[in-house]
Amino acid sequence: MSKNSQKSQNSSRLEKRGLTPKGVGPLFSGNPTFRRKVAGELLDLFKQRGYREIALPAFEYLDALRPGIDPALLEKAYTIQDRTSGHVLILRPDATAQIARLLAHAIDSGFDDLRFSYSTTVFRHEDHHVLERELFQAGVEYWGNASVWGDWEVIHLCLQGARKLAIWDPTLVLSHQGLQTSILDLIASLAPEVSRQELSRLFYAHDSGSLTKAIQEGSSKNILPSGKLKIFTETLAFFLRNVICLPETISSLESLISCLPQDQVDESFLSLVKEWTYGPSEIVLDLALAPVGPYYSGMFFHLYTPGSTREIASGGRYDKLPALFGANIPATGFAFHLNRIDDSTSIGKEIRDQEEIHFLVQPEDSGSYHLIEKLISGLTQNRPPVRILYPQDFPGNKDLKLLEPSYFERFPNVSEVIFKKGDDFISFLKNGSSHRISQAEHSSSEDPILHRQGHPSNPS
Repeated sequence: MSKNSQKSQNSSRLEKRGLTPKGVGPLFSGNPTFRRKVAGELLDLFKQRGYREIALPAFEYLDALRPGIDPALLEKAYTIQDRTSGHVLILRPDATAQIARLLAHAIDSGFDDLRFSYSTTVFRHEDHHVLERELFQAGVEYWGNASVWGDWEVIHLCLQGARKLAIWDPTLVLSHQGLQTSILDLIASLAPEVSRQELSRLFYAHDSGSLTKAIQEGSSKNILPSGKLKIFTETLAFFLRNVICLPETISSLESLISCLPQDQVDESFLSLVKEWTYGPSEIVLDLALAPVGPYYSGMFFHLYTPGSTREIASGGRYDKLPALFGANIPATGFAFHLNRIDDSTSIGKEIRDQEEIHFLVQPEDSGSYHLIEKLISGLTQNRPPVRILYPQDFPGNKDLKLLEPSYFERFPNVSEVIFKKGDDFISFLKNGSSHRISQAEHSSSEDPILHRQGHPSNPS
């Protein structure tokens, strides 16, 4: 290896020492506040509906969690070796599987509170166009109710969460894993010449034309009477071409289900849809919605905001998952993906528009400093955020009463800055003064105020 090549590699290593891995990273500005507030709002809602918060360990033994982890997800997971035991540990790649394992053991111990909520981080290599490795989630798990009312509870709760966050005009797209499997089984029987993998690809791609052609050219299409075959192909094409509001789908859904082998039909989804008479208007049906993971066994859904192509929440029924950990009990739930909920919500707007007041203080001595810290808590009660700066000299200007506006451009959301000497500031805090000097009075004031964006704050 040439010296120049070795030097280049060494330089590359040095450059990477200070970099944060892609897909993770610290959050600055209002983002941590935003996520904490969003998670808090959701957990408060879940608590009001009887869901108890659960804290999850960051990592577990891989062998203990493996039964409930999708092999495809396992490939995206991060593993480490336990220094004590030598066993392989896995960083939490999925909250639902982890909760299923924990609850399965809790139920064996006689623990019968079956509604849980959580706010946590999952770690996995999601290689989308925007790499995600550290995903923030808040959600619920509801165990013990196999009825459609258990399904409806989590659907309603997800929509209530969207309303709590003031996410306007969300769309909840509903589907059913069992019904999808029955449909694909029948298509595979009608068109055995086409591989199941290819049929699944066409189905989830909503390619009604290619599926219809495969069925019509299939060597076993006669397993259905011609009348039923026509109904099946037409209703299947209808559902693949359209995403429809639920009340409009009942008759077409009944026609489609009537064509399926009756011993393979899961009637729960039709029951769910029939209970839709007074349901929310935000829900639409997409029979070919691709499930997020393999453990869904019944209904499942994605929640979208207008113009978004990636779901901000997802969930469904996963009755088979607890059994993988030894608990034969029905289960359903969902999670909000907080990474994908941006500051376009009212909570984000509230945080984004929140102004700060900066007080520039020169303490006269250490006693002044400590007294200021004691008094400042009274100033921040029910007022905008306050940042106390303790400058020595301002760049380019030794006279603190003639502050350069450019000095404050580094601080976001600052509506005004008030400068006071330490003793004057203590008096200001003790007196509880909240008067503000208008920009017109700025030049004649002893306490200069720098206004940002032409709108002084009023924290009183």
